[in-house]
Amino acid sequence: MAIDREGYRDLFAVNIHQQFQEMIPANKRSRFEKFKKAHFGPAYDKVKLFNFSEKLVKNLAKGANLAIVSSTPKAFILKLLKKHGLEGAFREVFGSESTSKAAELERAIELLGSAPGKTHFVTDTEGDIRVGKKLGMVPVAVSWGFHPKSRLAKRNPAMLIGTPSALNKFFIH
Repeated sequence: MAIDREGYRDLFAVNIHQQFQEMIPANKRSRFEKFKKAHFGPAYDKVKLFNFSEKLVKNLAKGANLAIVSSTPKAFILKLLKKHGLEGAFREVFGSESTSKAAELERAIELLGSAPGKTHFVTDTEGDIRVGKKLGMVPVAVSWGFHPKSRLAKRNPAMLIGTPSALNKFFIH
């Protein structure tokens, strides 16, 4: 099976883990998991934050309870946060150890002591917008990430934000 960059992005139109389950026969899944660990792990170590990320996160953390819900392994996220001095900015980090983004979002809402309609969910994928809306959350899409602005707009997030400064202004009144 071969997949190009756009095909990979398409997997995030819904739940990436469910997509893998549907694409890969059951008898080949353990082989795929070994492949992911061997190849994705080194790629994660090369990931860099946007140059504005540290300042933005620290500023947002001053006025909000933050959590991360991601399809990336938790260990990598924690390593990246520590590297940039951001480990205290988030109350919790939920990674790819769970295959259900919806379940992890529900756990985050509960942990933060919020309610779905009062919880903003910042994302850069259309699949996340879909899940957030289904849970009754307030999806806020940012256009500088994984899916382009045009693709995010099709899912009608509550807000579609084009710059980090606009995201900061949205949350810090």
